[in-house]
Amino acid sequence: MEWKLREVGTDFFETASYRCTSTARLNAAPTTVFYALAHDPSTWGEWNPGFSDKGRYTSPPPHGSGSVREVTMARIRYTDTILAWDEPSYWAFCVSRAGAPFARALAEEYRVTPERDGSTVQWTIAMEPRLALLAMQPLMDAFLPRYFKRAMANLDRRLAGEGPALSG
Repeated sequence: MEWKLREVGTDFFETASYRCTSTARLNAAPTTVFYALAHDPSTWGEWNPGFSDKGRYTSPPPHGSGSVREVTMARIRYTDTILAWDEPSYWAFCVSRAGAPFARALAEEYRVTPERDGSTVQWTIAMEPRLALLAMQPLMDAFLPRYFKRAMANLDRRLAGEGPALSG
């Protein structure tokens, strides 16, 4: 069964009832990092904990704002609508359908900024959680930044050639 979530815009990152922001430093250039994040969701399972390699865009290329993708994380399928695609610095999406009723609305944004010899990625997850998930806010506050930092450390190793290569 799938649940429809309320679709939101980028203003949701300022107005959501729950927000968590975390940053990580990567050694790759912004164009390389952005490519890994936005272009091929089938590779997320290689570096993002819990994701499968079954991710794909269901809308035709070229991909950008308005594109739709499907991903599976922890055996839950999500359908995402891309809200913003400003290569190589900003990428955001909202979840339009999910295989579990955990939130009324959910969106994520990735801001990639150049740094000397690399990039910084700032990730924000914003949601309007359902009551059961809202009760778990202290756990989410502890878990989400650790999860993001682990994913970015994995991606950094992969982009450094210590994992399967990304094309592009």
